[in-house]
Amino acid sequence: MSSVYNNKPRILPASAPPSQIAHYTGPQAAAEPDELLPMQHYMWLLRRAWWKIALFVVTCTALTAVACFLMTPVYEATVRLAVDSKVPASVIGQDSATPNISDVEEFLTTEIDLLQSDAVLRPVAKAYHLLPRDKKGKEFLPAGSVTLPGLTITHPASSLLLKITYRSKDPRKAADVANAVAHSYIDEAMDMRLHSSMNLSGFMAKQLDDLKANMDKSAEALTTYQRQLGVIDPEQQTSILSARVAQLNSEYTEAENDRIRKQTAYQGVKSGNASAIDISTQAEQLTRLQQQMQDAEQAMAIVQTHYGPNNANYKVAANTLAEVTREYQAARDNTGRRIQTDFAQADTREKMLAATLAAAKAQSDALSLKSLEYQQLKRDADANKTLYNELFQKIKEAGINSGFQNSSIRIADEARPQNAPVFPKKGIFIFIGFFLSGVIAVAATLLSDMMDKSVRDPEQARRSLQVEVLGILPDVLQLKPAGRQLLLKSGSDVPAPVAGKQPLDWSRTQDAYTEAIRTMRSLVLLERTREKLRSVQVTSAVAGEGKSTCTAHLAIAHAMQGRKTLLIDADLRRPSQHNHFSLPNEEGLADVIMDGRSLADVLHTIEGIENLHVVTAGASAMRAAHLVGNKMAALLTDAEQDYDLVLIDTPPMLGLAEPIQIACSVDGVLLITQAGETNQDAVAAAIGTLNRLDVRILGLVLNKVRREMSSTYQHFGVYGQYDERVLNAS
Repeated sequence: MSSVYNNKPRILPASAPPSQIAHYTGPQAAAEPDELLPMQHYMWLLRRAWWKIALFVVTCTALTAVACFLMTPVYEATVRLAVDSKVPASVIGQDSATPNISDVEEFLTTEIDLLQSDAVLRPVAKAYHLLPRDKKGKEFLPAGSVTLPGLTITHPASSLLLKITYRSKDPRKAADVANAVAHSYIDEAMDMRLHSSMNLSGFMAKQLDDLKANMDKSAEALTTYQRQLGVIDPEQQTSILSARVAQLNSEYTEAENDRIRKQTAYQGVKSGNASAIDISTQAEQLTRLQQQMQDAEQAMAIVQTHYGPNNANYKVAANTLAEVTREYQAARDNTGRRIQTDFAQADTREKMLAATLAAAKAQSDALSLKSLEYQQLKRDADANKTLYNELFQKIKEAGINSGFQNSSIRIADEARPQNAPVFPKKGIFIFIGFFLSGVIAVAATLLSDMMDKSVRDPEQARRSLQVEVLGILPDVLQLKPAGRQLLLKSGSDVPAPVAGKQPLDWSRTQDAYTEAIRTMRSLVLLERTREKLRSVQVTSAVAGEGKSTCTAHLAIAHAMQGRKTLLIDADLRRPSQHNHFSLPNEEGLADVIMDGRSLADVLHTIEGIENLHVVTAGASAMRAAHLVGNKMAALLTDAEQDYDLVLIDTPPMLGLAEPIQIACSVDGVLLITQAGETNQDAVAAAIGTLNRLDVRILGLVLNKVRREMSSTYQHFGVYGQYDERVLNAS
């Protein structure tokens, strides 16, 4: 058990405390676990660590400034190239009216790559001795492409500019190299264009010879064919024949129609059809004779009714009828012969036209076949001639365009030596160093506070441990033994100011500690919401928290109020109350437990404090440590009959059994923790143990609080000023 007691848990180092809060006048309600820290807390952290932050910022800024002044300055020069997207590719020809650039962005990307090509950079590197050097410092040509480390090519957005920027330690060299790269690029572009035009001209010259031979051959074939045909222009002859065939075809059609019409009339006459004669050309004469014959017949009929055959009138009428009938029959016979003759002539004409048309068609077809071959030969000759003329024109245009030195990219602004270096930017670097160091310092301050898991101030303890904070005890420079009379007199420990010396901080004096003890005593014992406390256990989570000192001063403060107080040193493993009060330790609580003696036999009175009795641990304390917990309840029952308050100083809660047993026998437990040292987990474990036993936890007391730990500690200075005014007035 003793080994556990002596092994104090590892405590994280103290860091920044929480926010400012008012002076504690009573218990505080527990906060929600997820309550956030107020902004004032972080502001207090920064104010507390301002000199560390300032020192870090000043140091980093100074180092940045020194580094900037030690750096070799680098100068930058920039050449601006303007791109004209509307410049034609050629001075003459079809391309003379077409812009040289169709896609500007694609063109600029290509030109940026060309600007960084070996063909452009190698001449510049040679001229300005920018080639790589070997171990002996001699320049050598690399096997791959030449690059210039200080060269950058950029294209500003929404513009038709290219920027060639070069950096060097020499401002003149930076400008010269940038200008040289621009001129090398333009010269290389011109050379590429000239070589391309010359190669194109040479290629087209070879093709021109072949085309000329083909053109002469096709022209000779066309002439030979014309001689064979015997006509200069077969196409014209073909047109004439085509017109003749069309005319013959029309005449043949008319003759055929005429022959059919006359053949029909002839067939009608031949068959005795009178209607066929009626459609002939003699139809009018026959109609007239037929009418005369009918008139004669009517006259004959009349005469026959009146006269006989021997009558002269009868004979005249008969002769007239006979004459008219003969003329009609002769005319009709003559018309039949005429129709036959017309038919024969029409048939003969039709046959002649058919023969003539067939001959003309045959001649036209033969000439058409030859015309097709002639047209093919002529097209070949014309095509070869046209191609030859076009190629010859292209060669002439290429020769002229090759000497055309226009370019879509030109130098708009040459580089000039600059007076101010671009690196290092001293003002910017120093500002960045100042800003970053400030950010790092602030972040480190806040991070260290967040990583600090120790109990530091009441607000943080209330929030993280869910327990009330009843007292804040300052870290006194030289805490005197509790039994001395000087401790009990308010203001007696404050020395008078000495001229030329820094005034003593009252918050680090014994009087400040005494005032804190009295405040804590009032908060613990004057609470009216619950029954009156008769026994209080004072303990801590781990050893070294100052619980014994706190218990001794709390006992004195309560006794000074005229209350009978008993202080029992139940820390039998490491007793200390006999040292605080300069008492002998031969007899004590161990004798009561081991030998069955009464408390009255081992009581010690304190000189100058009437109402305070102390029971020390005793010489054989270690042997009685495992028994004190079982017998404490009976001892407290007897002691509470004679005393207003019994204070029990016990070992730490963690790792030992007796403080847990004693806690079940007292009216309340007061936990002491050292601010900035005790880990929250240790205090939380002790509180958890007491909660599981359903023990009444009076609250938490923060011991050895320093001004830099918490803004809550500032109120002690007010009391110091008040005491100083009282002393000065007296």
